Amino acid sequence: MKKRVDFKKIFIRAILFLVLIVICTISVLGIMQRTGIEFTQLASSTSSQSMGYVIKTKNGKVIVIDGGVEEDSDNLLRYINEYGGKVDAWYITHPHVNNMGAFCNIISKNIDFPVKNIYVSLNDKEWYEKYTDDNTINEVRKFFDVIENDKIKNKINYVFAGQIMEYDNLSIEVLGEKNEDITSNSVNNSSMVLKLQVNDKSILILGDAGAEAGIKLLKNVQYEKIKSDYVQVAHYGHNGVELQFYDIVNPRYCLWSMSIDLSNNDSSNDKKSENLNIKETYEYICNLGVQKHYFAKNGNKTLKIW
Repeated sequence: MKKRVDFKKIFIRAILFLVLIVICTISVLGIMQRTGIEFTQLASSTSSQSMGYVIKTKNGKVIVIDGGVEEDSDNLLRYINEYGGKVDAWYITHPHVNNMGAFCNIISKNIDFPVKNIYVSLNDKEWYEKYTDDNTINEVRKFFDVIENDKIKNKINYVFAGQIMEYDNLSIEVLGEKNEDITSNSVNNSSMVLKLQVNDKSILILGDAGAEAGIKLLKNVQYEKIKSDYVQVAHYGHNGVELQFYDIVNPRYCLWSMSIDLSNNDSSNDKKSENLNIKETYEYICNLGVQKHYFAKNGNKTLKIW
């Protein structure tokens, strides 16, 4: 006896199969059409520590974070010029020379430099005069002199925690701003902290945030926002946020804006102690299962993040 063919079931299965093919095709095309950013970690042009990042979005917008010391200007300008010769947004995490030196040098030499917006998070000058140590107060004064120039001050934007800025396929959220209430390690602890998001990848920029700033972040920001695929290790891994902070970040990749070798402990006692501190940070983060470390001492490095 022949079995009766159930055409209704065959038809339903065929429709479901076609729907599955359409869904898979849309997913594949979506992945193929995803666009990323070019994210460059700049190497220091001197033996001093410095921090600088240049980002190009899918439509060619250019974002700079810090930029390094004055001697790093040419290295930074190389990328800016390669990307079209203008900057859409320039973020200065805090007014120390190894973060804003190149910025001050470039703007001072060309007050009409094509930068659209400059983002800062600053306490008032009197606060810095009161709480900044004698070795760096002149750096802070120089920075204020530059940003208070009549041709620049209308481009200065003071950020606030929770602020989100969009640049094509890149989103930047301010997680941490000036910390007027933290007066120890004052300038570093008032570093701007940024969370960058491109597609499903995230980058956490900590600047030179110290232990106190890190503790405040954990109190005020949801852990899910602190968690990131990439993290810029605070203050070159020396006297930055507490090590346990990186447990929350749980990074897959680490960005080290440092010019020294981890094993270089042959110089002064202070440098030896500093390098040992960096080693401790490095080893702690390695134990979190980080897949790769990017060191600025190894030269400029451009990552394509999708």
